[in-house]
Amino acid sequence: IGFLVSFGILNGIPEDNMPVSELIERLQYVCSVDYDEACSTLNNIILLRTASIYSGFASLFIVLFYFLISKLCGTNRQMISKLFPPLIPIILVMISMQTIVQGVILTYGFYIGELFLIETVHFILIGAIGLGAGIGALQIIGSIFSLSKKLVHTQLGQQILASDQPKIWDLVTSIANDINSKAPDNIVVGIEPTFYATAADVVGCGDTTLKGETLYLSLPLMRLFNTTELKAVIGHELGHFSAKDTEYSTKFAPVYRGLGNSINSLRDSYGGVSDLGKLPALFVLSSMYESFAENVASISREREFEADKVGVSVSSTKDLAYSLTKVILFSSMWNDVQ
Repeated sequence: IGFLVSFGILNGIPEDNMPVSELIERLQYVCSVDYDEACSTLNNIILLRTASIYSGFASLFIVLFYFLISKLCGTNRQMISKLFPPLIPIILVMISMQTIVQGVILTYGFYIGELFLIETVHFILIGAIGLGAGIGALQIIGSIFSLSKKLVHTQLGQQILASDQPKIWDLVTSIANDINSKAPDNIVVGIEPTFYATAADVVGCGDTTLKGETLYLSLPLMRLFNTTELKAVIGHELGHFSAKDTEYSTKFAPVYRGLGNSINSLRDSYGGVSDLGKLPALFVLSSMYESFAENVASISREREFEADKVGVSVSSTKDLAYSLTKVILFSSMWNDVQ
């Protein structure tokens, strides 16, 4: 918009069909020799054109750079865990600066465009655009501070201690030893029909926040399993506590979540003219997020398949198949039960 407005104004100056680049050089020379009030406006229009070009290329560079990095990393969890945590904050700062620059471009573009086209200026409209860009930049900066925060997961359930329930703890510990995995720091049981392992802090199981790695077991589903089927499920979940899985979950996942939060914070607004100032940043962030979404989906499939192999190693293929079938069949009824 900034480029088109400046190009339209400069192209409308009668100078015997002179190319815009030559016209700019001539105007700059004339103003350097004999400066008057018109030169200030012309210099601003030329600056608008230059800033629009550089800002456009900067946004394109950010998107292409992130795209190339995502392709380079592929599904290599170790590389992703090392590269993205320091890279994302830097890119978010660049996009925040870009949002301010592009907000100024958009605001001045509308101002000078209205002045030349209809010879009137809607200051409230233009001010709203600038305000939207400023708010967008602050939202992006704010999301950077949430990148380093550890994930917090809410789960209604009951923490069980080894002193109170030694049998289940002995079973889990023996499975962890069999697969050379770390035993969980906490075991939580609840009524939701699912099993999972998480390295996030867990709240909702009493007054204390559970730190470290937590294994969640479903009481209703466990009643449907025999011992070997239960071992298959627990083995699958403990398979997620492998070194590269834990590093991926603790280092990359919060950063990727923070990028998603940046996008959501820009989208969550009441709409209106002020949102125009956020559109460039929203476009760049969404392009970055989508360029890596395919990698994340592939990694998710890899992690589940690797965990399935671990589950089979402590039971059998039949036990894993039966346990997964029971989980799918009975968990599908959970919403109706609720």
